[in-house]
Amino acid sequence: MKRIRTAITAISLIVLLAIGAAFAFAVPGSSAKKPSKHPTAKGNITNLWPGAVSTMRVTVKNPYPKAIVVKNLKTKVGTGTSALGTCSASVLKIQVWKGKVTIKPRKSKAILVKITMAASAPNTCQGTRFPLSYVVKAVPKK
Repeated sequence: MKRIRTAITAISLIVLLAIGAAFAFAVPGSSAKKPSKHPTAKGNITNLWPGAVSTMRVTVKNPYPKAIVVKNLKTKVGTGTSALGTCSASVLKIQVWKGKVTIKPRKSKAILVKITMAASAPNTCQGTRFPLSYVVKAVPKK
């Protein structure tokens, strides 16, 4: 009888461990973090007012185990919001960056991009936060 109880306990433990392992790998956001499949970029715009010309620092991250060469970086702008209301994305002109920047494996590098807020932008656009997204074009370094 004791052997049967021990066998049942062992089987139950194995089943619970198997279910736990399957759940851990199946649930999005679990402890196993998957690397990005593409280079990613982050940056934000600060201290803008109508007529302002500034430079934005965009950090591009290489998720690959080999070096890449970034050749193009495009910023897409959404409608901005502030305490004073909304501001059209059309008041911002963000330079499409073109060049050659090498980024080592699994490292990041900053790229500077020129930004201009139209002088005709309403004063309510001052200090607005604009949502940004990026398109990075890169190739493997040869």
